Amino acid sequence: DSIETQKGEIIPFGLDPSRGAILSMLVQAPSFMERIQQGGLVGYVILTLLFIGLILVIERFIYLNGEKKKIAAQLTATSANENKVLGQLMAVYDKFADQDLETLELKLDEAVLKSAPKLERGISTIKILFAVSPLLGLLGTVTGMISVFETMAQQGTGNPRLMAAGISMATIPTMAGMGAAFSGVFF
Repeated sequence: DSIETQKGEIIPFGLDPSRGAILSMLVQAPSFMERIQQGGLVGYVILTLLFIGLILVIERFIYLNGEKKKIAAQLTATSANENKVLGQLMAVYDKFADQDLETLELKLDEAVLKSAPKLERGISTIKILFAVSPLLGLLGTVTGMISVFETMAQQGTGNPRLMAAGISMATIPTMAGMGAAFSGVFF
């Protein structure tokens, strides 16, 4: 078959100087779902923790954005609204404004300590989920390398393909754990 072209038209095409070796590697490259399956049980646990952590991050983002809007609304209001965090602090200030500075400071600190748990809820859980992910990745690496050594003990070292499959299985949970930790640190 021939392709008709205009004079000066450039037609992209693939060229494999390895006589098919690169093309066969490209065809044999695993898909995203196959990579996930190669990660094994540890990979699934890491992905589950990542999913839960991202849900918590999204919930915190939505909640804190709502609080930000409430604070902005309270800043423009003339009176303290005790249903809002800033309004609670303003109400404490109004109530103890005639007291000495030390008493006012203690009362304001107390009000901040009362409102902080609502704002910080779930943050420690998010930190723990994303801190555990690289450790689980390391666990996946160790279990994958155990598989490689078992294969070597049974089959010998003559078949590098069997060892490469185990090493690939060992590195995927590490990659997943690091990816989860990076996303957690970012958020």
